[in-house]
Amino acid sequence: MLDVGAMKGTSSWDNNLQSLLYDAAMLQTFGSSLAKPGVLTSASTLSSIRASAFSTVTPNGCPVQILSTVEIFASQRRHDFVFAENTSNIVVLEDALQKMRSYDIVSWAVHNTTEDSKVSSEDLARLGTIWQLSADIYACRVLACLTGSTLASESLQVQGLIAAYAFLEREDDELIKCLIWPTFIAGAASTTCEARTWVLKTLDRIWNRGHCANTKNATKVLGKLWEKYDQTNLSSSHIYNSSNATEYLSMGYSVWDWVNELSRLEGSWLFI
Repeated sequence: MLDVGAMKGTSSWDNNLQSLLYDAAMLQTFGSSLAKPGVLTSASTLSSIRASAFSTVTPNGCPVQILSTVEIFASQRRHDFVFAENTSNIVVLEDALQKMRSYDIVSWAVHNTTEDSKVSSEDLARLGTIWQLSADIYACRVLACLTGSTLASESLQVQGLIAAYAFLEREDDELIKCLIWPTFIAGAASTTCEARTWVLKTLDRIWNRGHCANTKNATKVLGKLWEKYDQTNLSSSHIYNSSNATEYLSMGYSVWDWVNELSRLEGSWLFI
């Protein structure tokens, strides 16, 4: 994890308090984002955080503004709300998604680093981008579930997220261990063997750097999701003749709700 207080080379009681709040908000938000609806019902810790336009970095390198967006969408699952028939609430979610997409990650990274920072502004911006892209995939999937729409671009989003990890191919890069949640999101939304292989390799790298049990749990849960998806596509393709099967398999994931399928699995998890 990153040292929040050390990003700008400062150390004070106030910074330590803020760091604790960020820890709590991070655990609560990312924990509830993939938990079963209704399991976590406590109020958000984010309301206790003094956020600015370029608010500081959380311990896993995620901008607080991105964390706030994930919280907005996660709350829909946490409280098991049904917004499909409430247009005003859908508009709120769509507005939150657009604001996150336009968030200036580069300016945020520059604002939160100095010459003495342990992580450069360039690397912090790259980390922030990974969180932004993975949060986008998550938000789009939750929104699609609420509106009953399909996602034709999710595979392209996954490709973009995977590409954002390129800078972490450096040997013994410690930053990789901050990215369990984004890597899980990439895996849950993966449709190809190539993407799945990359996800498993990346989770293995995270395990080797941090030895966090959540990494192994993420691998197991993804295996169950992939098995369910493969079985669903295999059985469904029998309905079509061979000329149509390929077309069906290529489009099938647009109607595959991995967030909903995750809720149906037994157990609980925390992928951070």
